Amino acid sequence: MQVLVIGGAGFLGSHVVDELIHQGHDTSVFDQQDLTSAHEKIVSVHKSSMADKAALEEAIQGKDAIFIFAGIADIKEAHDHPYETIQTNVLYLTSILELCVKHQIKRVIYASTIYVYSNMGSFYKASKQCAEIIIESFFEEYNLAYSVLRYGSLYGPRANHFNFIHNAIKEALQTKKITRKGDGLEMRDYIHVVDAAVATVNQLHATSPNEYVMITGNQTMLVKDVLMMIREILENQVDIIFEEGELDGHYMLTPYYFKPKVAKKIVLPAYHDLGQGILQCIHEVYQEIKKEEPNS
Repeated sequence: MQVLVIGGAGFLGSHVVDELIHQGHDTSVFDQQDLTSAHEKIVSVHKSSMADKAALEEAIQGKDAIFIFAGIADIKEAHDHPYETIQTNVLYLTSILELCVKHQIKRVIYASTIYVYSNMGSFYKASKQCAEIIIESFFEEYNLAYSVLRYGSLYGPRANHFNFIHNAIKEALQTKKITRKGDGLEMRDYIHVVDAAVATVNQLHATSPNEYVMITGNQTMLVKDVLMMIREILENQVDIIFEEGELDGHYMLTPYYFKPKVAKKIVLPAYHDLGQGILQCIHEVYQEIKKEEPNS
């Protein structure tokens, strides 16, 4: 299958590229960033912004399916820059969908979030809710088939700068402490990014298009317990400090508040154990820190 991954240089997008190639799909990438994983088997790389509609059209034409991961995903960034968030997550998405209709793309697979259920998440949540409605409308008006995937808390290699587990590990290795606002009793559904990528690519083979799917894994833990696990792996040489206040825009125990169309939850038969996954993250962050040190 001829596939394009928009945002294929990002955290989840790069792992989806890996899995697409592993499953034998002819895979192209569109992203304004450099690739975080290099593949000789990538058919083509289009380095450009979603604002460049001509570049998008060149990348989209001739494809069977389009994966869309590009956009603003940091809740704090979305809170601080609402116009840019709507422009990127909604208007640029609309341009992509128009081009998909024009070039008769068979299916669009869109990365959403469980925050669409929530009254938290600021403009990030709002932009994702709006995006889902627009995708529905393109199906209703133009019969553009879709899969909307709502992700839980991802962790693993190549994490972005606002990933909680990555940042906690980095702080622990550099300062021997981890600080976090709140009491750590927030509950999250953690899923290793490789497991999320496998579940994502499997949507290409889904028999029913136009579905909402939850990809959240099956390891639900308190944030406090995750931090304790990191400390144990690091031989209890790390202090965990909970500061007064709350993380702006983040839910406490459950995202469920606003209720759009119900999604079915996917659980893979095999998945990465959270402890093993965190150990993998520690090795990666340690190497990252060593590279940042002078004379390394």
